[in-house]
Amino acid sequence: MKLLRKYIRASLNEQASLDQARMPSKLYHATYEHLLPSIQNNGLGGDRDTQWTDSERGVVYLAIDPYVAESYAETTEAYDESFDEGDGYKIVILEIDATSLNQNMFKLDRNVIDNEGDTVEYHGIIPVSALGIWRN
Repeated sequence: MKLLRKYIRASLNEQASLDQARMPSKLYHATYEHLLPSIQNNGLGGDRDTQWTDSERGVVYLAIDPYVAESYAETTEAYDESFDEGDGYKIVILEIDATSLNQNMFKLDRNVIDNEGDTVEYHGIIPVSALGIWRN
């Protein structure tokens, strides 16, 4: 995993295309249950409101580990541990088929200081066909 992170960091820092053979086949994005219907109809990303004030519209933030993705959802301004799952704030982790995405649309997540490739940005909409629900 550490070698993979190094490769991703080096490739993205150079703004080079990622070699699909080395790119993880699965990436992860955590969201909230009440947002699923929209995601399942329109895909993930686009010109929608974000859950983070420093997130850029049109960019989807992804992690190479589902638990890293979940940790971001737990710390967003919109989430509070006291929320009842009935409020629609149950965290759902989406599993993304990275092999079906345009590899030129990936960049290193610029919001993470000293990012070692644990999180990446996807500049575009991730289609419904590339999405699934991750089950641990």
